Amino acid sequence: MGAIVDLTAKGGFMMGPLYLTAVVCLFFIIERIQALWKFHQREAAFLADVESDGLGAAAARAGDFGPARVIAGGRGVDATLAELTAILERDLGRFLHGLAAIYKGAPLMGLLGATLGIIKVFRKLSVQGLEQMEYFAGGISEVLVTTATGLLIAIPALFFTFYLNGLVARKISQYETLYLTEIERGR
Repeated sequence: MGAIVDLTAKGGFMMGPLYLTAVVCLFFIIERIQALWKFHQREAAFLADVESDGLGAAAARAGDFGPARVIAGGRGVDATLAELTAILERDLGRFLHGLAAIYKGAPLMGLLGATLGIIKVFRKLSVQGLEQMEYFAGGISEVLVTTATGLLIAIPALFFTFYLNGLVARKISQYETLYLTEIERGR
């Protein structure tokens, strides 16, 4: 705990918003991992039913699994494909905009902290002169701490956002192919 207090003191007042951003980012990532785990379990059961009984019967029995509900609704090919895309984006892509805001905003918050630290250093140097170079080194430390903290928050958010975007695109393609293949078989 002492290290966090020391780091906060070195980083200046921007460390508070950066810590809050880190907590929000962690919440988004943990929530998405749990949601993806539940989706994967439901999907595995649904796809096993599709293999054994066909898409229509499996979709009718799947209950609250979003893609199955859409397929069971049978609203026509175009409407079903559009709904599949929407439901998968909603179910799998929740908090993507929040994560994108974090990976774009956290480095900027770190940069703001760095800029404020540099301003403070130069203000102090203009008053006290170059005799107090140790204050200059302490100010540079503040600059580096906030910048590094912003990047440490942004990098995992960036990679997780890219992973989720790719997963959503793959699942949309997978379910569209599954649905269209079943349509072709039925003809």
